[in-house]
Amino acid sequence: MDLTAPKREKHTTRPITKYITSTIQTLDQLKENIVTDDKYHKLLDSSLDGVILLSGTKIIYANQSEAKLLGYDNASELIGHDMTDNLPDEEKERIRQRTLSRQRGEPVPDRYELKLKRKDGKIIEIETATSAINYEGKPAVLAQTRDVTAAKRFEKQVMALHEHATSISHASSLKEVSQTILDVVESVVGFNIGAFMIVEEDDLIFYEGRGTLTYIGRIPIMGKGITAKAAREMHAVLVNDLRNEPNFLRGSMNSLSELAIPVILDDEVVAVLNFESQKTDAFDEVDQKLLETLAVHVSSAIYRIREIDRIKRQEEEKAKELMDGANKLVSMVRHDLRGPLQTIQNAAYLMTHKFIGAEEFTKKINDSIEYAVKILDDLKVMMGPQQLKRESVDLNDLLKGCLENAIVTEGVEVEARYGVPVIAEVDSYKIRRVMDNLVKNAVEAMQSGGKLGIKVEASHGVAILTVSDTGKGIPEDVALRMFTPFYTTKKAGTGLGLAICKQVIEAHSGRIDFESKEGRGTVFTVTLPMKESESLESDSVQTTTPVAGY
Repeated sequence: MDLTAPKREKHTTRPITKYITSTIQTLDQLKENIVTDDKYHKLLDSSLDGVILLSGTKIIYANQSEAKLLGYDNASELIGHDMTDNLPDEEKERIRQRTLSRQRGEPVPDRYELKLKRKDGKIIEIETATSAINYEGKPAVLAQTRDVTAAKRFEKQVMALHEHATSISHASSLKEVSQTILDVVESVVGFNIGAFMIVEEDDLIFYEGRGTLTYIGRIPIMGKGITAKAAREMHAVLVNDLRNEPNFLRGSMNSLSELAIPVILDDEVVAVLNFESQKTDAFDEVDQKLLETLAVHVSSAIYRIREIDRIKRQEEEKAKELMDGANKLVSMVRHDLRGPLQTIQNAAYLMTHKFIGAEEFTKKINDSIEYAVKILDDLKVMMGPQQLKRESVDLNDLLKGCLENAIVTEGVEVEARYGVPVIAEVDSYKIRRVMDNLVKNAVEAMQSGGKLGIKVEASHGVAILTVSDTGKGIPEDVALRMFTPFYTTKKAGTGLGLAICKQVIEAHSGRIDFESKEGRGTVFTVTLPMKESESLESDSVQTTTPVAGY
């Protein structure tokens, strides 16, 4: 605090000094006659903040709060006391520089912080606000002081906690979390015994500790113990004297204080932070609040670690599924290729040993080779990335080509709907394969005859391809796996057709959907982005094609 009368200046406020409010306003009002009126003495004597009046460096008035702050029993002991005696050496020089600055007319804040030495030699940190007054015709300094030692300690603890919380948030394992917790609590709060306990079913399990530990096995959450109580009641438990605490489980070390903080995730206790000390009153409510804040960070870290573990498990399951799929693929390829290869082998043998019917054998060989190539092409499309060769295509033309080459069984009526050009930027070969596959599936679904409906239209910047049939429909259990690779209900099917269709359509940023009712038929709908400048709203023109004209 200044030892010379300060000039009146604008106050500067730091976060730690915000709570000096009304008292300093009262002092400003009373500074002209503070020591001449007994009622003002009484007002200042009742203040919770310390108040002193300085003439030079001598104290000429002090209230009881100031005496208590400096470690004296009575305020009268401070009268005539030289305030510089309570300044540590490093503060004496700082105050001297403040005084010189003020004398030179330089701006110096009226509110500031400094360290004081109490009567017992203990160093405390205070916040002071000073005012210049006139006392008996002479300049004097009126100062209001408040002990901020605990607040400053709390501020440092919070900063340390924040720094360590960053480490906790980046921890990749529960082991790393527990070790960081013990490090931060040991440096910020201190303890003789520290433990990180995790919850497994109805018990607390010791996971990591520091100090002379006696935790063995499991502690039932419904049993005795401060940690069990914290877990059971889902709130912090602070005991400052364990000698008369019935819940305390005594170990080999005679602990006298204990603080247990539950870690809560999704309304469930997943862990408990437990700390013990050989001193009574080793922990206070500030420590409790700090550790409760720490527990929130721990909860987030545990959630993050669990999510990482869950993702790893999913990846492992996917890897297993891929291996299963690969094995199934190998088995399917061996099975499907065995037929055409055996046919080729038999035809080649007969052609070698019997020269009649060469044309028939040649056709069988070609058909078998074509089938084998189709299987391999499907695998190549399914297993490799979709590389598209986009070009502007009228989807009506692709549809016409599809219908011209489709094999339609007798009794199936085809109803095709064409309209104005529907231009889209697509890979024409791949989209044609999608059309071929959907038409083939629709025809195969109508073994007893029916109606095949197919159309292309444009609407709001997208092209819509619809393929419908009046066949037997798709059972619900089959519908759930329609696009799953290698899943098929056909005896000779590969289970790749619809999976490839879906892959191709999604590579074009489109989508494929279907609706089906057993006994009434199925409708597949493909939606594809169009070339925006050429997208048109079509008025479809219906063309009905009989089976014979296919």
